Amino acid sequence: MADRHGTDLEIAERARTTGLLHEAGVQMMRLRLRREFPAASKAEIERRLRAWLAAPEPVPACMREVAWPRR
Repeated sequence: MADRHGTDLEIAERARTTGLLHEAGVQMMRLRLRREFPAASKAEIERRLRAWLAAPEPVPACMREVAWPRR
């Protein structure tokens, strides 16, 4: 069935791509943590990775509230 988001197959393919991109991002961060903390154990790297995944996403500068008028 097609709707404004595409056919079921297109939606499934986009969901699959999203999952693959997420996994690639997690792997890149794991490699970065290993590079930044070469003496860390595998458990420590995984702890840091889980903390990174659980952290709130930063708010882009263009969306932050600012005091007005600026001083």
